[in-house]
Parts: sequence; structure tokens; C-alpha cells
Amino acid sequence: MIHSLINGHSERGGVLVNFAATVAGAAIFGLVTWALVGATKNFETPDSTRAAERAAALQKLKEENAITLGSAAWVDPSKKIARIPVDDAMALTVAKYKNSTAQAGSKVDWSTVPPTLVVPPSKNP
Repeated sequence: MIHSLINGHSERGGVLVNFAATVAGAAIFGLVTWALVGATKNFETPDSTRAAERAAALQKLKEENAITLGSAAWVDPSKKIARIPVDDAMALTVAKYKNSTAQAGSKVDWSTVPPTLVVPPSKNP
């Protein structure tokens, strides 16, 4: 009270300003919340047909990837770069290092490679 008498302000005015600021802040918060809730209500929820389309597309992609990853083919024949299945690549690596003369950077003896690992000629461009 002494402070308000010195500055010439009443305590009642300060309380009213604080109350008005609180009410205005709550109103702004309410408007922003109302706008955000209203904006999110306009979004459509995925229906069962869209979910079925997405599931079918995912299944098709998985099948295509399984075919690609499970088959041998030429990536760049001019550079002699081929794609082979991982299991076949592991078998080649084991065969390479079973040879006692194999060293880092040595070439694979292709005569020892099983015929299933050779890229079919029909896949050559």
C-alpha cells in the first residue's frame, strides 16, 4: 500500500490489468486451439479401399525385390559387373578363401564356380 501511495497508483488498477491480461491470454489460447482443432477435422481418414491398395502395392514391391535380389543379371556388361544373390556371393567368397593360395585381391577361379552361379546368357544385354 505504501508503494502504491508513493507512485500514485492504486492496487485496484494493477489487479484489473492483471485480470484483463489473463482473460485476453486465455481467449487467444482458446482461439488458437479452436483453429487448430478445426483445421485437423478436415483431413480424411484412410478408408479400407485405400489401405487395400497400399497393401497390394507393398506386396507387389516385395515380390519384385525378391525376384531382383534372388536372381543373377548383368549390371554393366562393359565393365563386367554382375548382380548375384547374397547366398551365391557368400558361397563364392568361401570357395575363394578355401583355396590356400588365395590372397587379398586375387581373382576367383571361375572354373570352380557351380553352374547355378553363372549369369544366364539370356540376361545379357
